[in-house]
Amino acid sequence: APNPHTLFLLRNGDVFACGLGASGQLGTGKRENRVALPTRADVPEPVKYIACGSSHSAAVSHRGVLFLWGQADDYQLGVAAPAGASGDDLAASELDESPRNVMRPTQPSSLAGTSVLACALGLSHTIVLAEPDSLSDDESGDESGDERAKDTASDDSGRPEKERARAGAELSQSETRNPSAPSGVKESKRPSPRAPHTARRSRSRSLEDAA
Repeated sequence: APNPHTLFLLRNGDVFACGLGASGQLGTGKRENRVALPTRADVPEPVKYIACGSSHSAAVSHRGVLFLWGQADDYQLGVAAPAGASGDDLAASELDESPRNVMRPTQPSSLAGTSVLACALGLSHTIVLAEPDSLSDDESGDESGDERAKDTASDDSGRPEKERARAGAELSQSETRNPSAPSGVKESKRPSPRAPHTARRSRSRSLEDAA
């Protein structure tokens, strides 16, 4: 059943909680039926974002670390515990059985190294928004390593492969315009020389007019 509780985020990054805490959702490290006054949750570093679920809680630190605590019957905290364990004070592990409750803020090991921006909590689930650059290639849909290698591959001159291909295409177009021109030399336009006999004809006409 839902256990109503409230989280408070202070300017200095501390998190306080009050309300029902039977599932550990207050993050104080112990089971508490009712807490009337806001009490500091045991989050290990300053926080920038908080969220409440039905019976679990979350906080995102300034470094982008996600902490979850409270009820974990349906794996909503992303942590697991050894089979047969009681579950009230269990650290995160990657085994098959879910702990019943996690009493202190715990980082899911599956998100270690991931920079989290925000999260949303529901009745028995958690949704996480993470920085794309912090995800693996498979998670982020990034191009494959082979394609990245093609972009950065270079020859002895140190030029990337794409740049060499572009230079080759420009050279090919230049040779098409002027097949006889040496490679790398642009064709220049030469002025057509004036025929000598044209100049002599113009001079003869001028002498006849003067006579």
